[in-house]
Formats: sequence, C-alpha cells, structure tokens
Amino acid sequence: SVLLLFALTVAQAAVVVSDFETDADVAAWRLRTPSTDKLVRASEYATSAASSLKFTTPAWREGMEQWPAFDARPTVSDWHPFDRLVLDIVNPDPERHFFAVFISDSKVPFREGLSFTFELPTCGHRRFFIPLSRFPESVNRGYISIIHFFTQRPAADMTLYLDNLVLLKPGETIAEPVSGFVRQVARLSLAGLESVGTTIEQCRQSLYTLADTPALKHRADDEIGKVVARLQALRAQLDSPTLALAQLADMQAEMARITKLPDRIVSAFKFEKEFDKLGFGNTPMIVGFATSMEKILPRDVPFELTVSKEIGLSLARNEKEAFQIAVLPRSDGLRRVAVRVSDLKSASGEVLKADNIDCDVVGYVETKTRPPYNVSYVGWWPDPILDFLGRVDIAPGDLQTFWVRVRAPKDQAPGVYHGQLRVSAADARPLIFGVTVRVYSFALPDHTPLPTAITFFEHPDQMGGKENWPQMKLRYADFLADYYIDYDSLYRSGPPD
Repeated sequence: SVLLLFALTVAQAAVVVSDFETDADVAAWRLRTPSTDKLVRASEYATSAASSLKFTTPAWREGMEQWPAFDARPTVSDWHPFDRLVLDIVNPDPERHFFAVFISDSKVPFREGLSFTFELPTCGHRRFFIPLSRFPESVNRGYISIIHFFTQRPAADMTLYLDNLVLLKPGETIAEPVSGFVRQVARLSLAGLESVGTTIEQCRQSLYTLADTPALKHRADDEIGKVVARLQALRAQLDSPTLALAQLADMQAEMARITKLPDRIVSAFKFEKEFDKLGFGNTPMIVGFATSMEKILPRDVPFELTVSKEIGLSLARNEKEAFQIAVLPRSDGLRRVAVRVSDLKSASGEVLKADNIDCDVVGYVETKTRPPYNVSYVGWWPDPILDFLGRVDIAPGDLQTFWVRVRAPKDQAPGVYHGQLRVSAADARPLIFGVTVRVYSFALPDHTPLPTAITFFEHPDQMGGKENWPQMKLRYADFLADYYIDYDSLYRSGPPD
C-alpha cells in the first residue's frame, strides 16, 4: 500500500506556476489597461484549493485598448523538464470570447514565442493542456520570463476565471478539481438551459405557423416533444449530486447540439413544405439541391436547400462542374437510396453521355472536440466523396447528400443539353427531375495555366505503402492535376519532384 501511495503521488505530481491563493499571487500579474480591466482573487470556480483569478474587461468601443491583456514573470523559469502547461478556465458568459496566450524568454519578443488560443466554452469550464513542443527553437526554454494572456476587442463584457496554472512532466497527471467545483459549473449550465427553453418555444410557434394541417401540427408537437425530453433529461443530469467533471463535458456538448435543434427542425419543416408544392404526392423522400460550394451538414444544424423540379449548370469543354442533391426521409428511414442521371441530348441531336456524369455518395467525418480556433459546430461534417458506394441507407432525420459531377469532353459539341435525374429508394416510387447542362464553345487546357504550390503532405505508409509509393505518387499527382492542382508542396526544402 505504501508503494501504491508513492506511485499515485508521482503520477499526480505537478509544479505550480500560480494557483492564485494569495493577494500576492494576483499582484504578480500586470494589467495592460488597469483603468478599465480588473484582476481580483475570487472564491468562485476554484479548481485547486480555495481561490481563482477573476479577469474582467468591458466590451470594446472605439478609442479603447484593442488588446486587453495581463502578464507576469513565472515563478518557475526552467521549463526544460516539462512537456505540458495546464490551465483551468471558466467562462460564465453566454458569449464565446477570444482568449489566447504568448510565452517566451527575455530575448525573444513574446509575440514570437509559443502561442496558444483557448477555445472557450460558453457558460462552462474547460481544462487546457498546452503542449510545450510548440515553443519555437529560438526560445530558450531554460529561462522563460513572460506569460502573456490577451483578448481582442471583446464584443461584450468579458469575465473569465483562471486557476491551477501548473507544469507537467511526461507521464504526470493532474488531480481532478476540488469538491464543489462541478456543482458550481453545473449551475452555470442550468442557467444556460433556460435560454434554450425560450428558443424551443419560439420554434414551436414557427412550426405552428408552417403546420397548416392537423397531421403537420401533430408532427410539430412530436418533434418539439423530443427536444423537450432531451432537455429535461439533461437538466436532471446536471442536478444530480453525483455529477462528475467528465460527464459535465459530454453534457455541455449535448447542450450545444440542443441549442441548434429548434432551428434545424424549423428548416426541415420549411424544406418539406416547399417540396410538397412540387406535386410529387405522398413520397417518403424529400429532395433538394445545393451548389458545390456549400457544406450541407447531415444532423443537428439548420440548412437551406433549393427546391425545384429541375437543376442546371454551365461548363466549358474539357471542364468539370458539380452540384449536390440532398435527400431527407419524410418520417421513417430510407433504404438503398441512389441517384442516377440519364444521357443528355441537345435540340440538334448531340448527346452528352451519362458516362461523363458521376453521382457519388457524400461521406461524413465526426469531429469530437473543439480545436484551438473558432468552429461553428462539433459533430458530423461532409468531407469525403465516396465514389465506391452505390446505394445507401438514410436514417430518420438524417440529410444525405450526393455529389453530381458533370464532365464535358474536349470534343463535346457546344449547346444546351437536357436529360433526367432519378432519385430512387427501396419500396418507394422514383422521383424524376430535369437536368439542363450548357456546354460553351471554348475548351479549357489540359493542365492549369497558373503554376501553384499547395501543402500536399506525403504519408507513403498511409497512401498505398512505402513499397508502392513510386507508382502511387504518380496516381496522386494525376488526381491533383485533374483539378488544376500542382503536386508541388509549399513547404518543400529541396527541388520539386
């Protein structure tokens, strides 16, 4: 038992830079604009011992300091033994403020030192682990002389609570926040849920405006009821006396999803109402169009689609252009959904063959944590085009997109071509839409006339295997060239391949 206690002590060892437990700890930090900003020792939201550092700065107005900041010389100057700097931050505000840090030695200007942007939660807490491997080589990690926190032109009054600024060696861990902290943050989240309730009621009224039949009103109540049930379950969890910090992080992510759901439901109802005006009848599929420049998210997030019985695009000869078609199940899920386009014909009898038109499934990648930069949503994002898939199933409530890419051959006769786009699913009547493609009289060159260099990182072991790389890199180069992208890398150190 003695050995176990020793092992636990080593595992949780940490070197404190500042825990803000005394007025002297707070006085060590210097404000850039003390006339407007404040740093005080607070008893709220302490994650270690009894106190935290409370930073406040007002909403920015013309003539005020654009970069409110505070900094200090760390009590530990030699950071060589450590691989992470840890900091707990609580943001009690509903705004997602910008907040960042610079760290450097006495010879390198702090703006050229390590930089890290904190992706703050709203009405919540997050523990940040700053990797010290991000230090530039120019900074002497044996003599760190400044930690500089800052924000930029806050759009609203800003309050943050900081605590537990500690350094960790490789393999070391840090203790969970003190007892009572989770309850304090849970109360913040509970307060945030009240605004969600207001949003849900606004959503209900919007749906009732759209629901002009008893069946639609019943569906509106059902959809709102599901969101309310999720909200009530979340509220009960937040009120639990056994709530743990890890659970709280997951629940804050769930809360972020719930805040977007009412608008998502309204957008789905609007989509269905517009689609029903096309006269397809009681089909289980609702279909719309989007350009190739839009990201249509499959879940949680509101969306806008073009509803029409036909779609058109224009392109030159020897060019590719694309659009998206989105399919939403009306109620139950859909099975074996596919999109196909026929041969297209011009008034003069010329044909743009269907072989030149791809109808591929769009795949999705799930993001699970917020990166150190601002993102609008954490969850499922459209990313890969899955050209090896044919038919796909679509779960209830999911919005599935298909990527329709049209290629005009180099010798394609110019003109306006017409054909049909067919959306099919198992146990459902296919839906037919018109497709119009205008081919211009000029042709694009085979390769880009503008030399470019991009960041194309080669990972041969992940891209066919190192033994196959001499052949695989040619396939990658051809693929990039098809889209006017040169293989050359922006960050290469030697001559191009």
